[in-house]
Amino acid sequence: MREPRLGGRAGSARLRPLNNAIEIGNSRFRLKEKKASSLVVFDALAPRVLVLRLHGRHICGYLRRMRTGGLAKSSHGVHIRRSKLADLDALWELENRVFATDRMSRRSLRRLLASPSAVTMVAQAEGAIIGVAIVLFRANSRVARLYSLAVAPKYTGRGIASALLEKAEGIAKWRRCRSLRLEVHERNHSAIKVYRRAGYHEFGKYDHYYQDHGHALRLEKRISDNR
Repeated sequence: MREPRLGGRAGSARLRPLNNAIEIGNSRFRLKEKKASSLVVFDALAPRVLVLRLHGRHICGYLRRMRTGGLAKSSHGVHIRRSKLADLDALWELENRVFATDRMSRRSLRRLLASPSAVTMVAQAEGAIIGVAIVLFRANSRVARLYSLAVAPKYTGRGIASALLEKAEGIAKWRRCRSLRLEVHERNHSAIKVYRRAGYHEFGKYDHYYQDHGHALRLEKRISDNR
């Protein structure tokens, strides 16, 4: 992984029924089962089956807390979503603000946003993109790679990096991956602390991996017991 720099408000969510899904705000869920007082759906971004208990056309606070649990330690108003091509300019600006070396080119960012083998998640607050996580997948491989994790300096220390990491793990698990791997500069102690706290362990090292000739620690976390 490139050298990482680690530094919504739950309103009344409206439910919109679709043919084989429901839409809650900007999130879409695939309908699994319909009952008298609940819907069982699959959340494609955080792979788990949720039982939504309905009160008229609104969702109770139980679900809203569940959906935003990954952001519990971050600032209010932070929303994590799947990126889109229209985010390219903002992501390019964030790239240049966060990374002093080992920057991706604008062309590389565009390619990743369009690639079926990459998933890019962004953290958004106050109308701006303040963080990003990019996960790469390979055909016929059960190992995903966290390619990039970055948070704007102004927003570090608020749990946003941990929330993006948790979302990345969920996506990798949904893609039926067994583990998630990453590389981190051996001197990036703040990032290493985040990863170790999240359950990552060191399994290798790349010498002179970064542009400053710094070494990269290779970390991995088992995210599924499926074989």
